[in-house]
Amino acid sequence: MKKPLRILHVEDNERDADLIQSLLVHEGFEPNIKRVDSRDGFINELSRGEFDIVLCDYNLPSFDGKSALVLAKEQRPEIPFIFVSGTIGEERAIDALKRGATDYVIKDRLERLIPAVQRAVREAEEKAVRKSLEEQLFHAQRMESIGTLAGGIAHDFNNILGIIMGHASLLEKIRTDPIKFSDSTQVILQATRRGAMLVRQLLTFARKNEVVVETVHINDVVTEVVKLLKGTFSKSITLTAVKENDLPTIAGDATQIQQILLNLCVNARDAMPNGGTLTITTEKIHGNRLRNTFLKAMDTDYVRIKVSDTGTGMSAETRKRIFEPFYTTKDPGKGTGLGLAVTFGIVEIHNGFIDVESELGKGTTFSIYFPGSQAATIPGEDENSGTDDSLNGTEILLIIEDEEILRELLTHALAAHGYKILSAADAEEGVMMYKQNAEKIDLVISDFGLPKFDGFEVLKRLKAINLDIKFILASGYIEPEQRSMFMSEGAREIIQKPYDPQKFLSVIRKVLDE
Repeated sequence: MKKPLRILHVEDNERDADLIQSLLVHEGFEPNIKRVDSRDGFINELSRGEFDIVLCDYNLPSFDGKSALVLAKEQRPEIPFIFVSGTIGEERAIDALKRGATDYVIKDRLERLIPAVQRAVREAEEKAVRKSLEEQLFHAQRMESIGTLAGGIAHDFNNILGIIMGHASLLEKIRTDPIKFSDSTQVILQATRRGAMLVRQLLTFARKNEVVVETVHINDVVTEVVKLLKGTFSKSITLTAVKENDLPTIAGDATQIQQILLNLCVNARDAMPNGGTLTITTEKIHGNRLRNTFLKAMDTDYVRIKVSDTGTGMSAETRKRIFEPFYTTKDPGKGTGLGLAVTFGIVEIHNGFIDVESELGKGTTFSIYFPGSQAATIPGEDENSGTDDSLNGTEILLIIEDEEILRELLTHALAAHGYKILSAADAEEGVMMYKQNAEKIDLVISDFGLPKFDGFEVLKRLKAINLDIKFILASGYIEPEQRSMFMSEGAREIIQKPYDPQKFLSVIRKVLDE
């Protein structure tokens, strides 16, 4: 049975293309070939089609193989790229391999083509399988971490609910005392924010495995993790954070860095069954200092995260094996041995380094080093801050929300700031109301999970009425893929419930003023 092979072939010589196709067919392949000979054609096919391999000539009349390689590595780095050329030469071929080409074949030695294609396709398949397994491992380990903290999280939520219920029951009795009434409402607001933050952290930790590279402030990540752990760890463990100011930012995935800290802190907790001290430290390290230990540390500055405990420590033999998948010193049922293996993988993905110091009976210190990307910005005024007057408006807003109490709350709150409000209880009513008042309505705020059909369908139907509609999505949780879908369809902003009143008003004002 012939093996299907989807090929993007960059070649201007039709006879050479036919010869290569004949060779592939003769050797048992069933090639499906898209041939292009221009930059635009290459870019279009690369972005549109699914290919197993790229075969590319080096010199073409209107395009060159070197540019094709750069484009392929930027847009589809997972696809093997083989030069098939009569003019590439040894020096250019070596340079191409350094830049990411999989292999090269000289046109007058096409006997090398089939082995090169077979090897490239096989290695790409193996890499795809390995990546899939790594993603499954990472996700499973994150869920294990959440399970480890579940008891403490439940305890923290019960405390939050107790605070809200207790102060809510007092409001009726103390409404004639302005000071006590104000104090209780502030406590309720603080407890609500604390609960919302805990939910966001859990959703972040449980997020699926897409990597989101962004500018990350390490001190902010440490602060979030410490907040979560303080509510879940035993009071016998003293948890402190010592953070250096003016750290460089790093380019990375904040969720994965949170996972590193979570893994190390949970291990530290388990190493201190009778209590102890857990300290997270951040500081800037110059690359020259680090190069003595890690020869590949070529960046100018690094951010160091140090996690130290006063626990049982590790033997030299254990230290040698701690990053092996499924290796664990914990009792059966108390750990899978995935935490440090995942940690090591995340650090490597971020071009960082990890080191450990430990002695039996003297505790353990893990040091993580991430290359700094730029100098830290000086914290300024909150971008969402502003006077109440600056957040007022007179525009007409349509709110589509099926939760009656929340819909009424939004209506009263926004009306208090001068806005005129129309409201709908389900998707169908919302679309009908917009259709009747499209020329008057300045902005639509819609929930995602609605009766009749969801918020995405609402947006599509409203855009059919008004292509330039200003639309804000509000949701308790939305998958990253859905977020991208909404933004590409034209949503101006996405706000997560529960709403922070000041931020909510700021976003509304920002969208209206665009």
